[in-house]
Amino acid sequence: MYGAHDLFQFYNITENIKMFSPSIMSSASASLQPVPQRQYVSTGVFTNQFFTYTKTGTTALGVPIFALAIARAGDINNPKGRILRENGRKLIKGVNPSLNHPVNTAVEYSYLVGVIDTTVFPNVAGFIDPNCPVFAPFNTDKPYFLDSPTEAVDASSGLQD
Repeated sequence: MYGAHDLFQFYNITENIKMFSPSIMSSASASLQPVPQRQYVSTGVFTNQFFTYTKTGTTALGVPIFALAIARAGDINNPKGRILRENGRKLIKGVNPSLNHPVNTAVEYSYLVGVIDTTVFPNVAGFIDPNCPVFAPFNTDKPYFLDSPTEAVDASSGLQD
């Protein structure tokens, strides 16, 4: 059996390892790659649904003024089927002022999530409404029992994944 003195010594040793060599304690977590929490796929052209949130000026009292703007124009830049990955940024009504749609100012958003489009260079970051019907949650996770390539067949072309 271990005594209280032995447990105290073990605790001191592990704390010293953490303090002087963090790579030893975090080697398992270092091998994990950071992945976005969610991804969205566009179900249609999303030109008017992809925004930037920028400072447009200041008031007379020095308070900054922010507004939403269309991130990039042109339907060719925002096609159907584009995958957008969350980047961790969020805009929330009450915390972030002026969350009105840039074209239809009568529409005010209560929650927008930050996403990044990694299919273009340079990568374009912006904000979307995750509840908008133009965006659907996209998931690449697959259960272990679906590893058979005969399970994944494209119905239109007959090609397997």
